[in-house]
Amino acid sequence: MINRLTLLAMFVLGIIASNVMSTPVPFAAFIATLLFALPAIYALYKTTNTKTTVIAFISLALFALIIEEIAVATGVPYSGFAYSNLLGTTLIAVPLATPLSFFALAIGAWAYAANSTLHPGYNKKKHVQTWSIKQRFILGAATAIILVIADLILDPAATALGLWIWASPGAYYGVPAINFVGWALVGFLAGVKLTFIVPKPDIKLTHSLQLIIAYWVGVSAGLGLMIPAGLGAIISVLAYHRYRHLKGK
Repeated sequence: MINRLTLLAMFVLGIIASNVMSTPVPFAAFIATLLFALPAIYALYKTTNTKTTVIAFISLALFALIIEEIAVATGVPYSGFAYSNLLGTTLIAVPLATPLSFFALAIGAWAYAANSTLHPGYNKKKHVQTWSIKQRFILGAATAIILVIADLILDPAATALGLWIWASPGAYYGVPAINFVGWALVGFLAGVKLTFIVPKPDIKLTHSLQLIIAYWVGVSAGLGLMIPAGLGAIISVLAYHRYRHLKGK
């Protein structure tokens, strides 16, 4: 259940975490990320079915894993970087927590985008919403924008904590500008992909995204990163009010 209290609790947890995340604990990052992802997984299951949930999760997680492995090896599309040992167990070069996190962020961004920008058709025979090619493109672009905004909030704090190290740090709290271009590209592809998998963009799919943003606002505040914290606070409030409005329809 998403309400002001749970978001405040995530914010406070983030402040606390900003002071204790400097020591690696085996599987701690994976377990924490799984807990953050569970609300989105559960919402997807409740609003669709087991098959759709499994396909969507595996599709997004595998997509993220492949992109991240390529990125660590080549620097494309995020710029050169490497993960530290703070995120725990890895598969080749990517922490197991990363695909989980991407699933939660991407499906939440897609659900916000779908509920805010488009009015898809409805196939009465199959009981699913249908998207035109133009709508898929628009939805992909909207998903990309939301994910870039999320990364503007998350990445500075993660960089400051040393969760990953950039080969050529950028001007925005050490994050290279090309990283956000990479997130836009990956977000666009994920948004389009989901239109072929998930038949109903229920607003409850944003639960994990809201919790993650509130948490990282707290982390940023705890680290004294005022621009990401301020941006995140504004986005968190706007996202919650949008969620309440759509949920009440």
